[in-house]
Amino acid sequence: MPEGVTLSSLRDLLGFPFRGENWSSRFLVGAALAVASLVIPILPLVFVVGYVLDVTRRSIRGEAPALPAWSDWGRLAADGLRVLVAGFVYTLPASVCFVGGTVIYFISIFAVAGRDSSDPSASLAILGGVTVFLIALGVGIVLWVLASVLLPVATAHLAAQGGLGAAFRVGEWWPLLWRNKLGWFAAWVVVAGLYSLLSLTVTVAYYSVVLCCLIPVLVAPISFYVAAVGGALFGETYRQSVAFVTEVAAGAPASS
Repeated sequence: MPEGVTLSSLRDLLGFPFRGENWSSRFLVGAALAVASLVIPILPLVFVVGYVLDVTRRSIRGEAPALPAWSDWGRLAADGLRVLVAGFVYTLPASVCFVGGTVIYFISIFAVAGRDSSDPSASLAILGGVTVFLIALGVGIVLWVLASVLLPVATAHLAAQGGLGAAFRVGEWWPLLWRNKLGWFAAWVVVAGLYSLLSLTVTVAYYSVVLCCLIPVLVAPISFYVAAVGGALFGETYRQSVAFVTEVAAGAPASS
């Protein structure tokens, strides 16, 4: 089995955004773009996503995790757009379920507006709308979780191959996921845990009179940090998965 990310390497990954050459200025640029994305739709986020993909790509190549210089903005924009398109496609089925179920629910409400509350057809219409909504919500959650599981390896494959189509060539990256299920699961749990801490921070700040106005300032740097760590972690997991699958394909004994 692949060695996986050890506790020692995980500590290095969690701390890498705060060390290395010019890390403070590079981190500040990322945080500033994250703040801007709360005001300006899409554009700043495109550069941040492209930058995180660059972090992933460097990790796949086996480079020590570090924040690279903000350069070649055209490439960052192109990479960011590819990742956003891939993410949109993978999460589209879940989004359709959420939106479709909500629309049907409100249609059922509006359809019985003004009717006598004792009318059985009105009650059935509302019951049907609620039922469809709950089913769509449940299916949407399942599809959203599935997309969240598949997107990291698909995005890492995009980073390695350099083209949008790589994210959808499931036959190429599926063995990397299947052969190293525990490795990808562990990486996903770490990133999900970091995002949970981010959500907790936002919740605490929201209910604090002093900090509620500072939520954008707090969320932006933390979001950039989590994205950068996630990019490096998934890139490292992808690199280990490729090495393991290549080893197995060559007929060499797998290391335990």
